[in-house]
Amino acid sequence: MKRPLLSLLLSTCFFITAQAGEDGLPKVTHYGLNVKFLLTEHRVHVDAALTIQNVTQSSAQEIPFLLYRLLSVQRITDALGNPLKFEQSIVQLSDESSLQARSIVVNLPKALLPNGSVKIIITYEGFIFGYPEVMSYVRDRIDETYSLFRPDAFVYPMLARASHSSSLAAYDTKFTYEIAATVPKGYTAVCGGDLSNSSRLGPDSATFVFHSKVPTWRMDLAVAKFTKLADSSNKLFVYHLPDDSSGAKRVLEASKKVLNYYGVMFGRPKRYQGYTAIEIPDGWGSQAGDFYFLQTAAAFKDSSRIWRGLPRDRPFMERYTISSR
Repeated sequence: MKRPLLSLLLSTCFFITAQAGEDGLPKVTHYGLNVKFLLTEHRVHVDAALTIQNVTQSSAQEIPFLLYRLLSVQRITDALGNPLKFEQSIVQLSDESSLQARSIVVNLPKALLPNGSVKIIITYEGFIFGYPEVMSYVRDRIDETYSLFRPDAFVYPMLARASHSSSLAAYDTKFTYEIAATVPKGYTAVCGGDLSNSSRLGPDSATFVFHSKVPTWRMDLAVAKFTKLADSSNKLFVYHLPDDSSGAKRVLEASKKVLNYYGVMFGRPKRYQGYTAIEIPDGWGSQAGDFYFLQTAAAFKDSSRIWRGLPRDRPFMERYTISSR
C-alpha cells in the first residue's frame, strides 16, 4: 500500500469499480455521522444516519450491512425514532474466510420499492484494532497517539452482504456526507471534506464538523495532535504530526509545484476543490480520495520520497513556481 507522495497527488480522482458489478442491493446516498472518540478507552460511539435508495428493479425489505467485528450495534430506528428489527452476528466473509466482520440485517416494516428511499439511524459503539492478520496496512485504531477511522476496517456501516465482493461493490456508488467528530481537548479531527463554521470548542472537548466537497466513494477521518500548514490562495492544506514540521513544509512546497505544473500544462480544473494532505503513521497505508490523500510519515521524514514518480526530472519540476490564476 505504500505509494510515492506525488503519485498520489497527481491522481486527483481515484475510483474503484467493483468487478462483481451490480450486486442487486440498494445503495447509501448520504451518510450523517456523529462520532465521539473516547481515546483513553480506545473506543468510539457513533450515531449513523443513512439515506438509502433502492436502485434495483426489485423490492427490498431486508437490508444487509457490514461493520468492524468489535463494533456492536445498540439500536436501529427510522427517521422518526421508531425502533427497527435487526439481527447481528460476527461472521467470516464467504469469499475471504480469513476476514471477519459484523453482519447486520435490518428488517424494514414495509418493503422498499424500486426508486424508493428510506432513512435509518444506526447507533453503535466499540473498539477498533485493525486487520493486521489479514491486511497488514490496516492498523486503524482508536488511541491517544493516533486514531484512524476509514472504510478499510468497516468502521461505518457499508451496505453489503457478508462477502468481500459485495463490500467492493459498495464502493461503486458515490454518496454525500456530513461528519461531526467530537475529540478531547488538544486533539484535532481531520477529514477530506470541508470544515464547517459550525465546528465548536468546549472546555474539555472539541467538535469538528465536515461536509463532503463532492459526491464521493469513501470517508477517512483522522484524530491526533495535528499542526496545520496552509497555502490558502491555492487551497492547499497539510496536517502533520508535531515532529514532522520540516517535512510538512516540503510536502506543501512540492504540492504547489505539482499544482502549478499541471495548471501550466492543462489549466486549472473547473471542479478544483483544493487538496489536503494528512499524515498517518508509517506502515498504515497511503490512500487517495477526492481532493485529499493520507500519506505515511516516511514521505514527511525522507525528502527523497517527495520527488518519486514525477513525470519529469526533479530539476525540471523545481524550476516551477506558483503563479496565481
